Amino acid sequence: MRTTLKRLREAAGQDNARAKHDLAKALWELGEKSEALTAFQQAAERDPICTQYHLSLARSLRSLADTESALYALREALALGSEYAEVHIELGDLLASLPGQEESALRSYVRAARIAPVETRHLLPLCATLLHHLDSAAAIKQVMELTGFEVSPLMVRKAAAQVLGNHLGRYDEACKLWSIALELSQSDVESILGLAETYVALGDLRKARSFYQAASALPPTSEWALFHHVKFLIRLGRVEEAMALFRKRHSLIMRMIRRFESTTASTPTWDGSDPAGRTILLHDGFEFGFGDTIQYVRFAKHLQDRGATVITECRRPLRSLFANSPGLGRIVGLYEECPEPDFRADFAFAGMLLPDVWLKHSGSYITAPAAAIRKWAKLLPPGRVFRIGLMWQSGPRWVQNPYRNRSLPLNSLRPLSEIPGVALYSLQFGPGEEQLDSVEFPIARLDVGDFGDTAGALSQMDLVITVDTAMAHLAGACGVDCFVLLPHLACWRWMNEGSQSGWYSSVTLLRQEQPGDWTKAVQEAGARLQDRVKASEAVA
Repeated sequence: MRTTLKRLREAAGQDNARAKHDLAKALWELGEKSEALTAFQQAAERDPICTQYHLSLARSLRSLADTESALYALREALALGSEYAEVHIELGDLLASLPGQEESALRSYVRAARIAPVETRHLLPLCATLLHHLDSAAAIKQVMELTGFEVSPLMVRKAAAQVLGNHLGRYDEACKLWSIALELSQSDVESILGLAETYVALGDLRKARSFYQAASALPPTSEWALFHHVKFLIRLGRVEEAMALFRKRHSLIMRMIRRFESTTASTPTWDGSDPAGRTILLHDGFEFGFGDTIQYVRFAKHLQDRGATVITECRRPLRSLFANSPGLGRIVGLYEECPEPDFRADFAFAGMLLPDVWLKHSGSYITAPAAAIRKWAKLLPPGRVFRIGLMWQSGPRWVQNPYRNRSLPLNSLRPLSEIPGVALYSLQFGPGEEQLDSVEFPIARLDVGDFGDTAGALSQMDLVITVDTAMAHLAGACGVDCFVLLPHLACWRWMNEGSQSGWYSSVTLLRQEQPGDWTKAVQEAGARLQDRVKASEAVA
């Protein structure tokens, strides 16, 4: 039975702490933060000895910038018992954001590491803090000393390698540490995959493939290894081989997906069998960003074409966008009432089970709401300038994410403003907007709303230039001309080379030559932009 907000409210009304906590998490996910905060508080009051409830309350308070209350909630959690590493990490993160609290933050990270000495994720904050100003050898030595040599040497090296590769881009050092970790434990899948990912970043695809194959071949077969192997093959453009591997072992990979909470956890997962006459609910997969959902929602139409009744579940910021786009089936929000489906399917994995449409141009498949188009046509009336929408910063990324170095400083895009006949508009929202206060060239701010409203703004642009974020997928799905600026180690979906996207016919990919250096990508964007401006002037 699908989890709905109505059922969660009914359960929470019985004065059960766990039910109130579940309701709070759902409300937070829906963006109802004030009501969610109240529910988190009620859960902690109803069961004051549950550390997790105090931790959830602290995280919500910190997200709302109520630092003092968040500190109080964390201290309440610590008073219940200090053997909860996540509490110390949250406290360390909060203290690290405050001036003059660096040493206190470090002590919290050390405590977390000592509580969970064999958990790589609990060592990441400590390693990240030290590696920002030390080389890997010195940082590892200090980690061992600070923790009284209680932590696992293997786990320290794995955590440090993750930080060096995924966060700092120091791939040579990361490669050495992954190699040492593998010497310490020759069958450690995480170390083998770490080496594979690092060799991808270093450009040695032959070695990378050998390690992906080695990880996939280890008994018992790791679903994570297979999943990463599939993504690597797609990166190489070997799509048919990737799909064949997925279909051969997809039941094992799906076992990984089922571990993650879902509003449809009790509904059977679609296995690729004939969908005709069945109702399939498509939903976001684990760790999906908005861009992922926009990219993969295209598969709803293909399931409908095969005779399925499709229900598309989406988060609130996407609702108006999807509701206006034909071919996506019935649109429902998270935790919203709807008919019980026969099967559920993660958007992306449903696509992998439709190999004839995976990574195929489908033209535009999302339409901006008519009201949003009218609004922005009125705000941006026709003129003689070539309009360019810019987005330069992606959302915050956790330290384990290998593609976190996607953003560039706004002022590095200044050469684009010097091209005659262009007008620049900011599409940036959230982190990165503050750079508009110190921008060194003319750029107009656009106050965009949800994705439907943003699609309306894109309809008035001649070109969008963005880093790898949801804006790239929105422009591509709407058929808007778009340049995507990619870091040296780009996400697997954009493959490893080439300027054409296999997903979107309107998207051009512009890549860094060296890690952290956007110069060539921006220069190429400028040259291509000049060509488009000249072409538009010739038509006019």
